[in-house]
Amino acid sequence: MRYTRKRTRILSRETWLLFLIGGITLASGLWRLAEMTAYAAPITFIVISIGDGADVNVGDGICDGNPLPAVECTLRAAIQEANNNPGPDSIHFNIGGPAGVKTISPASLPLISSNVSINGYTQPGASQNTLANGNNAVLLIALDGSNAGPGANGLNITGSLVSVSGLVINQFEGSGIRLAGNQAGSIITGNFIGTNAAGTAALGNEDNGVLISGSPDNIIGGTEAGTRNVISGNKDDGIRIDSTFATGNKVQGNYIGTDVTGNTEVGNARLGVRTAGPDTIIGGTEAGARNVISGNVLGGISLVTNGNGNVVQGNFIGTKANGADALGNSAGMGISSSNNTVGGPGGAGNTIAFNSDFGVRVFAGTGNRVLNNSIHSNTGLGIDLGPLGVTPNDAGDGDAGVNNLQNFPVLTSAANNSGVAILSGTLNSTPNTNFLVELFSNPACDPSGNGQGHKLIDTTDVTTDANGNASITGTALTSTLSGPFVTATATDAEGNSSEFSQCLQLSPGIGTVQFGETTYSVFEDCTEVILSVSRAGDTSNAASVDYATQPGTATDRSDFTTASGTLRFEAGETAKSFVVLITEDSRVEGTETATIILSNASGATLVSPASATLEILDDPPEPSVNTIDVSEQFVGQHYHDFLNRQHDAVGLNFWTNQIEQCDGDASCIATKRINVSAAFFLSIEFQETGGDVIRTQRAAFGRKSDSSATRITYNQFITDSREVGENVVLGQVGWEQKLEANRQAYAEQVVGSSDFVTKYPLAMTADQYVNALFATAMVMPMSVERQDAISAFGAGGIPGRTAALRKITDSSSLRSAEFRTAFVLMQYFGYLRRHPDEPGYQFWLTKLNQFNGDFVQAEMVRAFISS
Repeated sequence: MRYTRKRTRILSRETWLLFLIGGITLASGLWRLAEMTAYAAPITFIVISIGDGADVNVGDGICDGNPLPAVECTLRAAIQEANNNPGPDSIHFNIGGPAGVKTISPASLPLISSNVSINGYTQPGASQNTLANGNNAVLLIALDGSNAGPGANGLNITGSLVSVSGLVINQFEGSGIRLAGNQAGSIITGNFIGTNAAGTAALGNEDNGVLISGSPDNIIGGTEAGTRNVISGNKDDGIRIDSTFATGNKVQGNYIGTDVTGNTEVGNARLGVRTAGPDTIIGGTEAGARNVISGNVLGGISLVTNGNGNVVQGNFIGTKANGADALGNSAGMGISSSNNTVGGPGGAGNTIAFNSDFGVRVFAGTGNRVLNNSIHSNTGLGIDLGPLGVTPNDAGDGDAGVNNLQNFPVLTSAANNSGVAILSGTLNSTPNTNFLVELFSNPACDPSGNGQGHKLIDTTDVTTDANGNASITGTALTSTLSGPFVTATATDAEGNSSEFSQCLQLSPGIGTVQFGETTYSVFEDCTEVILSVSRAGDTSNAASVDYATQPGTATDRSDFTTASGTLRFEAGETAKSFVVLITEDSRVEGTETATIILSNASGATLVSPASATLEILDDPPEPSVNTIDVSEQFVGQHYHDFLNRQHDAVGLNFWTNQIEQCDGDASCIATKRINVSAAFFLSIEFQETGGDVIRTQRAAFGRKSDSSATRITYNQFITDSREVGENVVLGQVGWEQKLEANRQAYAEQVVGSSDFVTKYPLAMTADQYVNALFATAMVMPMSVERQDAISAFGAGGIPGRTAALRKITDSSSLRSAEFRTAFVLMQYFGYLRRHPDEPGYQFWLTKLNQFNGDFVQAEMVRAFISS
């Protein structure tokens, strides 16, 4: 498509008068002026070819690219014509042929020396990004530098007010875009520079993505979603501003070092952004101005020598586009210049996290403010001044160096007072000087001991006295903290920010825990009594307390079932309860008592009443028969002894009817009682609660049920099985999820214990760990069981080690090895409520084995029922 423009040569009356008076020379000059003015009107050139032909007649206002005879407007020809028209001109695209990306592979393109807009989004089918996070732009015009030759840049811009949008620019031996000379005010938006056309993989330019050489006031990106550039995969820096003459440039809203989603690393080989240009703005306080600068090989941002007065705000440096997940650079941000601002109030703070070296390091310069940022999870220091590592404070802060080696605060107290963190400390620095102190919370303390700054929680202004000392006080609601560790920085009036202080852990709250009542009374029956424990005062933190029954005139053999465990309060919880199971008998005994003790409070102070009396009152009157011969009592007691809970009505009726259907037939009743009793051991509920405890202890610590030297004790079994079976009632809604959560928590508790870590060091590989567990369990696994456990181990850590232990606990080999031995053990634990005597245990295990596990023929269950 060709565009022509009529040339106008109209001379005014005044011009003719001048011609007559002043002669032909003046008239000729005015003629040329009139001609140029008429030709300067804007022209839109439409590129219709992927070819590289030059314009046929440069300067005629018509885009005629070669080769002949098929004269077509090429990008080269359009640039040539735009350069010869002062503009402002536009270059649009309408390249025909099959749908998809149109790749232009030019030799080195002409300099762009005039005011022109190059808009790749005009290609039919192309579209801008509309996503606040991510990039769904469709870019269909690609500039491929494979044929451009040594050192060639993609677009070499020397004119002012140029805009480039909607292009894919890759594989040039120079930079993707170069802004050079005295040009100013250009805008680069919505391009993929250094990636493929989808923005998903690197096709880097050999040098930088964008190079600004001496030109000021350019904008790379913008604050709207459609202006976002993806500048990634380049073999030097993503964006380089390499001259102190390049002042006032803006880098906003881009993904630099990631793919189009902002979630996958497509790093530039050196830095994300490197600037020697003063007063550069990187990011901004608007959410749309935020750059994601992550995944870059050398680092995120570098403010280099003489590039002073830069502002870096609101960016994610080392994270994915959500600002929370890790996508680190090798380092976060380096500063070798002065009077820069990193962060600031409101939405100006940066997130600088997960970088494999420092967060912010000042190599040179002073007056560098680092304020109101979230700096965390970096391998090196959060803020590092000068020499690598923590720079110790010096009295009076008289030393000099980067940021004047500003002293950091010293935190002396971090107390939790009824949900309010009260922080105290001191600052020793330059006498009679004002400082801004920022206080931060952190989930963990940095390994250096001088923590980072995950979340700003308070700021305070202090002034040092004549000796250079000032007191620091800050407060924050504990519910707003990101963790229990606090740190601080100090910044003087000239903007010299310190490193982070040493971290200090917030002290636990001063809440209390106690029994709700001093006495709990219950009539003797196959029932339960619920004991309440209350928590008062500061409940903002987690807390726990142990409980245990102690026999008195009421004994745990015949009057109640031993109860012991740990109550765990989440932050804000003020009440917990636990159950003591009561046993029915037919003896006249009067009121009997036992004591329940609270102990080992953590996160709270144990206060009176820390013990309570359990009163068990006689039935009025006592039954005339042995209560265990009553079917309902017989079944109910099995719920207590095997499942460690009170019966549910459906289950009680079902198992009672199994016996009562004998209609008084003594032989039938005896058989049914044996079968019902065995069914409780064989039930899914027992096998996955008490049985899970037995198998886990064998796999973890070699506690075999048939060994008097190693088997789990009765008291530990009661405590642990209660924890695994808590609130699990087979058949009720959600019981499977509750059981799974309990089993997982129990396994994590075992794996996290010091005994377990000592036995199985954290450095163990998956093979070593799994082999050691099977060896401890003393079972020979099937190959598939061993491989399942190794696969579950995965990346290791507590989650992997727990998953592998559970695979072994649930393996058929271990279930089979422990089945009969645990069956005999549970006869002692369930019926007799005591540890086995060894001759008796071995007698019944031998009988059970003789009859190949047939408990009826072995008469084991019958004997324990009748004992």
